[in-house]
Amino acid sequence: MLNNTLNQTIPNNSNSNTIPCQLFDDFINTNSMASYMLTILSSNLIHIPEGEEVFFDRLEAMDSPHYGKLKSSVAYHKQNNYLPTNCSKCKYSTTCSAQCKNMAEALTKDGFWNKYIESIHQNNRGGFK
Repeated sequence: MLNNTLNQTIPNNSNSNTIPCQLFDDFINTNSMASYMLTILSSNLIHIPEGEEVFFDRLEAMDSPHYGKLKSSVAYHKQNNYLPTNCSKCKYSTTCSAQCKNMAEALTKDGFWNKYIESIHQNNRGGFK
């Protein structure tokens, strides 16, 4: 489980030291989030390598009451080949600077996600658990 390492492993990026998606930043740095926003996050993270594991490890660390519902929702989305939710559904859509069609694209743009996952693996000595 990632637990506390999730919010401590933001990779250094030549363009910026910030997470390219405000909603993901909130997810990593807060202890609660509305179910609707978590659904948007999950629909995007399942399309990124290791994104589903990051999502559920963080939910577990947050002790989210939505964990079970979201497990079912993610399984349904995967089974029915749902596309990532468009950024227009996000509460930050009018102020977002990522200029992407969805969060999956924003997080993988410019190599952010790969550096993020690499940092998690390094902090956990080779794995998530």
